[in-house]
Amino acid sequence: MAVNRSRIVSGWTAGTVGLLLVLAICLTPLGAWGGELKILDQTELTRAVRIVRQPAKVVVVLSSGAPENSEIALKNIDGVQSDRRGTPASPESFTFENVPEGIWRIAADPKSIKSVRIE
Repeated sequence: MAVNRSRIVSGWTAGTVGLLLVLAICLTPLGAWGGELKILDQTELTRAVRIVRQPAKVVVVLSSGAPENSEIALKNIDGVQSDRRGTPASPESFTFENVPEGIWRIAADPKSIKSVRIE
């Protein structure tokens, strides 16, 4: 009985390539794709989340009932990063530049937050 070696070698090569591809994906550090940047309010409600490869800009928009001259800060829940103070972008919004991945809490009354976005 003759054995068709070309089919065995082709199947073995395709299987090996597939196995190597799966191993490469599993062994690649997650940092290659980026990390999660999550913004919570004081009640632990997630306001924004995004996978980022580098520090991102966070914009917090306040509702119309927010007190005048409000100050907004982001506090790192992990305790690894220092707190960030927001820069007023308009009377009702604050911008945080270069916010790295991690879980951050907005230090402001949750009722005064209209929206949060990560850019």
